[in-house]
Amino acid sequence: MKTGIISAILIISAIFLNINDTIGKDTNSEPLMAYRKDSLWYFVDHDAKLMFPSKKIKKIAGYREGFFVIVYEANKRENWAFMDLKGEVFQPVGADEVRQFRNGMAMTIKHIDTATGESNYGYINNQGLQVVPNKYLDATDFSEGLGWVMNRKERGYVNTNGEFVSLFESGIFGNPFFEGMASYHDESGLFGFIDTSFKPIIPAKFDEVANFSDGLAAFSENAKFGFLDKKGNVVVRPNYDAVTDFKEGIAFVGQADTNQLYLWGIINKSGRMLVDLQYDQVREFSEGLIAVRKKDKWFFIDQFGNKVIKNDFDFAESFKNGIAFVSDKKEKKKGFINPLGEWVFFVDETELMVDLRWNRIVK
Repeated sequence: MKTGIISAILIISAIFLNINDTIGKDTNSEPLMAYRKDSLWYFVDHDAKLMFPSKKIKKIAGYREGFFVIVYEANKRENWAFMDLKGEVFQPVGADEVRQFRNGMAMTIKHIDTATGESNYGYINNQGLQVVPNKYLDATDFSEGLGWVMNRKERGYVNTNGEFVSLFESGIFGNPFFEGMASYHDESGLFGFIDTSFKPIIPAKFDEVANFSDGLAAFSENAKFGFLDKKGNVVVRPNYDAVTDFKEGIAFVGQADTNQLYLWGIINKSGRMLVDLQYDQVREFSEGLIAVRKKDKWFFIDQFGNKVIKNDFDFAESFKNGIAFVSDKKEKKKGFINPLGEWVFFVDETELMVDLRWNRIVK
């Protein structure tokens, strides 16, 4: 993956019209974006090169670990499949739907009864082998080498070979592991956490929890959110209407007004407010910068709220691999900038565009 800042400014005024000259060059690059134009999808890498010829597909459901999840129409029905970095498509046998790869494993789903929504779940590995057959009533994505599965006979965590490493009693429902901890809930609907010994470390007593990130996990109590550590100690009291995960020592916290619109600020791990509640919308804290929106304008700040790029934008995404997607309607420009606010390259108008680093539609 290309991780440094793209230093040369590639002003490609017709990037979506004349890019075909680059087909076949460096096709192993990680994808940067995909866009739809004239009902065809084009996939572009970090060097602004087309990765392979355009594809006639219906939609892109994301990218991860070397594979795109795509949906195409055939025989008057939607078909879910994977596509690799060379544009080659494969569809798991017997799967009506698939999910993105995580830890080298991807969930496959077989619809049993569309009226009731009943489905059976299994997994394939990144070699295309069905490691776990579609026989479970529920399952989670793999994380830290494990996936949770359950049916009427058995429930617990399986490894990447499809073998159970821990079985649970009926009435327990598990979730993926993050930082060596996984949330679970029992039939009472309350949440707690287990560790890699699969024993309850934090009792099920919370109304709602999130995954551990940066050593802390969000929890809710009486519809308010706070944070706890891996011993179950509350380190930030539940005073907020919404929160994001901690990352690099900070998290966003939000309070709703009478219209249920949030104002966001920044706290540290002790709960001290670093930046007051003032932003209307926020992105992930990534590579030392945060994209925030205030009064219909997006701009970039550091963790202390200092504006670090002078320009304002009509739309902005987070930085990743040294660049961020932005658009400026006044200047009639959109494309990618570096942390100095310099344009790396521009893009033309498209019907739809997806930033594949974040798997989000951009505009």
